[in-house]
Amino acid sequence: SGDVSIVGLMVNISDIKEKENQLVRAIEEAGEANAAKSRFLSTISHELRTPLNVIMGISDLLSQSEEDDKKKSFISMIKSSGASLLEIINEIFNFVEAEKVSAYEKENIFSVFEIIKELVSIFRLDLETKGLSLIMNLDSSVPEYYRGESGRIRKALTNVLSNAVKFTEKGRIRVSLEPGKANDWGVPLIVSVEDTGIGVPDSEKPMIFDEFYKCDHGNEKIYSGTGMGLAVARKILHEINSTIDVFDSPSGGSTFRIQLNIEKDACSGKPEIRIQDDSVFKQRILLVEDNVINRRITEIFLKKMDYSVDTANNGLEAVNLIKSENYKAVLMDCQMPVMDGFEATREIKKIKNVPVIALTAHVFKEDRERCFESGMVDYIAKPVNKAVLFSTLAKWIS
Repeated sequence: SGDVSIVGLMVNISDIKEKENQLVRAIEEAGEANAAKSRFLSTISHELRTPLNVIMGISDLLSQSEEDDKKKSFISMIKSSGASLLEIINEIFNFVEAEKVSAYEKENIFSVFEIIKELVSIFRLDLETKGLSLIMNLDSSVPEYYRGESGRIRKALTNVLSNAVKFTEKGRIRVSLEPGKANDWGVPLIVSVEDTGIGVPDSEKPMIFDEFYKCDHGNEKIYSGTGMGLAVARKILHEINSTIDVFDSPSGGSTFRIQLNIEKDACSGKPEIRIQDDSVFKQRILLVEDNVINRRITEIFLKKMDYSVDTANNGLEAVNLIKSENYKAVLMDCQMPVMDGFEATREIKKIKNVPVIALTAHVFKEDRERCFESGMVDYIAKPVNKAVLFSTLAKWIS
């Protein structure tokens, strides 16, 4: 037999393995740091919104009962300053949330027209206060249903419509839906928001969607805000392969043109979005809130809307009430002693099929997801907007 030779090669990979381990540790530490940052921002948002809910709620109630003109003017200043502060808080945290890479939600089937109808109900009080009219135009060739991420689209449209209401002092706002020109995505949906406001100078148009940019309109009126609303809208739309542009409108104001590259969906039936009517009056609501002042303010709001209201200080009290009483809906705070809103909702779902709506100062995506995972059907952020409160309850109460 012939000689057998064996040739071996030995390579020391200790350094490579150590670098791999370092990379894994770095990724884990980055994840932990990001989670800590999210918890911190969520806590700060909650702590800011909770007292602001009291300030705005009480000032709103005082403005309805005070007859002295001088005192009413002081109250109006408080309300205006509170609204400005809330706008800044919303813009800051909306921008922070838009910076996150993770998606808002999975694709679902929805109607853009119904989303806009919901937003109109939210802005109804602002429109009435300014004496603005809002016109909705729907091209008959626009499909009724689409498939996509409705949460992102709703947020982007909210920011654009809010911008139109803010910068329009008189006249009207027109929201139009029409099909665009076919592209690689199919036939896009064009949503145009046209206002009769102060407009955007040509020199400012290239920067109007930049972060923190505030347009200098040359007007004496100073508008509050951080200049992030449109930036957030553009970022959200970009993430779903859609676009937004601004043009001069024939009325002298601005037209924001949104091209949504979303897929139409063949779906039977029509989503039912309830509006204010007598069918919701005198219904019985359970309000669960551990903060005495916030509980009292929300209770007053509900009673002014002609609801019958029972209250609970924590989740455990709510669960016990559900066992013996019948309610059309439950407004549930999330952060409470004894039993929090998430656990209470899970327990309530075991007892009765009653819609539980989150009523909380926690507003981040993770907070919303946690609410829905526990069994809540909807979400109302603090400070409580009366129009949002009414329209949300009307949507879930039959």
